[in-house]
Amino acid sequence: MRPRRFRFQAVLFAAWLIGAALVVPAVGTSPGRAAQREATGGDPATHHVVVIGIDGLQWSDVTRTGMPHLFDLVKHADIASLVTRGESDYTCPADGWLTLNSGTRSTGGTVLRYPPGTDAVTALITQPQQYCAPLPDVPLYPGAYDIPDFSSYTTPNNAYSYVPVFGSLEAPITASGGCVAASGAGALLGAADAQGRVGDYLGEPGALSRADLSQCALTLVDLGGVTDVPPTTVPLLPRPPVDRAAPYGALDSALGSLLSRIPADATVVVAGLDDSTDQAQLHAVLVKGQPYDGEHWLYAPSTRHAGLVQTLDLTASLPAWTGLDPRQIRAADPKPFVGSQITVRANRPADPAGAIVTQVWLNTANQTFAQTNGRFVTWMAHAITVLAWAAGLIFAAVRWLPERYGPGRFARRRPLARRWRSGLIGALAGWATVLGAVAPASFLANLVNWSATFAPGPVLYGATAGISVLLATAVLAACRLSPSLRRQPLAPAGLLGLLTLLVIAGDVATGSRLQAQTPFGLSYVIAGRFYGIGNSAVGVYCAAAMIGAAWLAALLLPRRGPGQIPPHVWPNTLREAADGWLRRAVPGRLGLTRLPEAARGERRRALAVVGAVALAAIAACGYPGWGAKFGGTIAMVPGFVLLLFLVAGLRITWRRALVVALSGIVVVSGFALLNYLQPAAERSHFGSFVASLFDGTWTGTIHRKIATNLASIHNDWFSHYVPWLLFWSLLAIVAPRLIGSRSLALVYAREPFVRCALWLALITVAIGWFVDDSGVLVPKMALFLAAPLGVLSAALTLRPDAAERDARPDTRAAAGAAQPVPGPGRVAGQSPGDQ
Repeated sequence: MRPRRFRFQAVLFAAWLIGAALVVPAVGTSPGRAAQREATGGDPATHHVVVIGIDGLQWSDVTRTGMPHLFDLVKHADIASLVTRGESDYTCPADGWLTLNSGTRSTGGTVLRYPPGTDAVTALITQPQQYCAPLPDVPLYPGAYDIPDFSSYTTPNNAYSYVPVFGSLEAPITASGGCVAASGAGALLGAADAQGRVGDYLGEPGALSRADLSQCALTLVDLGGVTDVPPTTVPLLPRPPVDRAAPYGALDSALGSLLSRIPADATVVVAGLDDSTDQAQLHAVLVKGQPYDGEHWLYAPSTRHAGLVQTLDLTASLPAWTGLDPRQIRAADPKPFVGSQITVRANRPADPAGAIVTQVWLNTANQTFAQTNGRFVTWMAHAITVLAWAAGLIFAAVRWLPERYGPGRFARRRPLARRWRSGLIGALAGWATVLGAVAPASFLANLVNWSATFAPGPVLYGATAGISVLLATAVLAACRLSPSLRRQPLAPAGLLGLLTLLVIAGDVATGSRLQAQTPFGLSYVIAGRFYGIGNSAVGVYCAAAMIGAAWLAALLLPRRGPGQIPPHVWPNTLREAADGWLRRAVPGRLGLTRLPEAARGERRRALAVVGAVALAAIAACGYPGWGAKFGGTIAMVPGFVLLLFLVAGLRITWRRALVVALSGIVVVSGFALLNYLQPAAERSHFGSFVASLFDGTWTGTIHRKIATNLASIHNDWFSHYVPWLLFWSLLAIVAPRLIGSRSLALVYAREPFVRCALWLALITVAIGWFVDDSGVLVPKMALFLAAPLGVLSAALTLRPDAAERDARPDTRAAAGAAQPVPGPGRVAGQSPGDQ
């Protein structure tokens, strides 16, 4: 046997070798500019690409009569909607061209000035307003040109964490011996290198000749457009109408003249790179030239949607379209582009008008989301607030009347009042079921092509309301007709939870089409993400998974609790009070006591079912090809591990609590490492983050995520109340009598799994709040599902027939209730929080 000292030295030597293998390649992949030019080794770019930028161009502007030249070009080009999102909510002209330049979300900053026509007297009593930074002045003569004060465009990006590298578009082309030319003010920003130098300025677009357009591998042309972005500090309400037909008609004439001078073998790109107003829009982009033949949609892996690409994808694709191979592109900058290569996928309508209308519908859906989502949040917040207050009053009445008269005596002496109690509980349960069905119904509403209707907003929310009522009716009918579900108060909430889980998981596995532009889904204009589980849906997904899995466990295990609330025992001394609170701080005491006793076979079946649900839910959320949700996976795994411990009958100690806390990080790290092993072009943000750990850029990502998380508290008025609502929810679950709710204490005494489901949902969304970049949006949207389902379960537990069953010892024993154990003021299965 080798000595222990020798083995220790061998381990140190192996660690040194591994460290050297990681460090040496990282040090050796940062050659200087001259070395990069020599390292390319291939032929210079041989194909001509002309990019024509038209400010604010939308597909609704492209008509047969309004823009005939562009309409005819659509017949021979592949098209898509372009996401132009930069640093701010809307994209200024300088932002769009700088984003194309760097391949990263960028901004040119803003300037303070007085509105046009402001006189000297008015200027003394008013403040200047923010406007988009103006484009640079164009040179008087063609040739090389240094943009004056180029740092004024790059410095504003230091306040953000995207860290754009300007010159990323021109670097691989010039490093291979080619050139990048520009025409127009915006094109100067797109063609500039890191120091703001443009290698070849061609003059104004109207003066370009065929020779000018064919002398460089890449030519950028800025035709102008409608860029009347109003001030951000004092928006005009109502907004004045903007005449778009006349200016875009004139631009179409200039475009037709320019197209006639472009070489026939050149690739032509026409794109709207920025917004016309402070309302972000999806813009038009089309590509003509091989292999873009006018029969398909443009496609980029960054969005995973045919017919939807980003400006970042244009930056990643233009060097390849000029004829450069990947080795030449990497030689200029080893760091890969943020965007993806644009290809084609799926056949588009052969009629240009039909293809354009399809893209117009997509932008209509985005605008409907932007204009109505705030009102939807307000409506849901008011609805669950009224539901909570109504539930409190009804629960108090239902709880007080039997205590005053006794269940049997009350039924005999007050038969009419007893029917009113049943009616109130039934109405409350129906109301809560409909609200709990809104989340899955909002996704299913996308099965209706509502964006193509005359009133997209009313049709979307009308379909959501109608589907909610249908789902609620179906769930309540199934629970009433099924003998095994009729006496389970958690059954309707569990069914809705599993339905929501199934809808979202099935959607992410098939392309995330149901989440697009829905109240709980994805917004392409916001551009937070385009596939997987959206920021608004992750909280709903986690809460639904916990409630559904807890109900399945209740279905397979004895679920009935002691059915009575232990008397409260006040401490005699301060030390007794302190000792009581310390005992409550143990993880297994905060409302997560052991569930009712069960046979070993029952626990095995429950573990198998809950484990299968956990694997499916975690795979759908964490797999980079499906949900690709980093924070959601970290939040959900601890909830499932905790539920499995409880189903197995294990007590939650501090050691097991540590396992629960670390489980999410371990699982998501495994997903990230597996994704990192894929080729760079096929990685999601999981693998890209692992790559950033090696190239040292991970700090910018972490900083951006933290900043976004903290800023989420200011998303809307309701976000400010979410932390307080979570605090009161915690008290309602852990210590209901501390907030004066004996009704909830009785609910937990009768149905321990109700408390278990609510506890797990609260834990997962609270973790998601802190680890996901969407921040408070996670618990905010989860409340719209978990709150109605919690009220529903409590209402069904407090039904008059349930109270009468609890009053009969034989039925409680048959239901498998735990027997009381000796203890001062303590009942078996009861949490100290109820005392």
